[in-house]
Amino acid sequence: MSNKDNKISWAKGSQGMLNLGHENFVRSDRVVAVMEATSLPMKRLRDRASQEGRLIDATAGRRTKSVLITDTQHVFLSALSPHTLQDRLLENDAFPNLASWNWRRESLPHKSQGAQPRLIIISAPSGAGKTTLCDLLLKDFSQIQQSVSTTTRPQRPHEINGQHYFFITSEEFEKKKLAGEFAEWAEVHGNFYGTRKQTVDDLLAAGKHVLFAIDVQGALNLKKLYPTRALLIFIHPPSIKELQNRLIQRKGDTPEAIAKRLQNAYTEISWSQKFDYQITNDDLKKAYQQLKDIIQRECQ
Repeated sequence: MSNKDNKISWAKGSQGMLNLGHENFVRSDRVVAVMEATSLPMKRLRDRASQEGRLIDATAGRRTKSVLITDTQHVFLSALSPHTLQDRLLENDAFPNLASWNWRRESLPHKSQGAQPRLIIISAPSGAGKTTLCDLLLKDFSQIQQSVSTTTRPQRPHEINGQHYFFITSEEFEKKKLAGEFAEWAEVHGNFYGTRKQTVDDLLAAGKHVLFAIDVQGALNLKKLYPTRALLIFIHPPSIKELQNRLIQRKGDTPEAIAKRLQNAYTEISWSQKFDYQITNDDLKKAYQQLKDIIQRECQ
């Protein structure tokens, strides 16, 4: 299929364009998935797209390493690795939006990721209910194991060191960061949080899906590090007012801390469109059923 025949806008060096390699470009905001080209489901997807005239080969005769899908259901082949293309999407501040990803879930062959373990990454403003939802997942799915983050924030009365978080000092955190022990780290609400790389890799090697309840910065950093394994899910509160009520009822923060968390919530929610799925937790039973459906579709 020639460039002039496809329905995607191509250009050279234009702002907002994703460089697929060998002077082939596609609009970043049209890309809804970037995946490795080696799996059998990807081969079937490519064959089907070729038969229907939706396949565009941008490899210039080189070995195909990545398969890209756009919101118009065109399939692009690239000789660049998924990691490289993912980096370029991030540089363009372009990430699949919710509507596009909903199309991907329904249109790709079932179990497009195969049986490989996934990183199930759940982010939300403080008080939106991500911890409760994660606890329910762990009860229902034996193949999922939670990654315990390291943090410098004060330990709350009900929290157990090593179960909820690894609580360390700022000095200890800095040493681990400089030693390269973290797969990702971020400063949130004035405290540092990090995920130990060795822990994640050990769980994946054991065939476990790894569950994270982390901030949006950490989620996007893990997506960059594990582009084909990361599954990003954002939990919305019903409203900012309800979020404020939950934080007050939790009785674990000062009024100043609550004000900071509410202020940060606006920023966190603005990043939610970069996630694969979004759930509004206005009813716990309903929200958890939606979360279970996503996990069953993506990880089993």
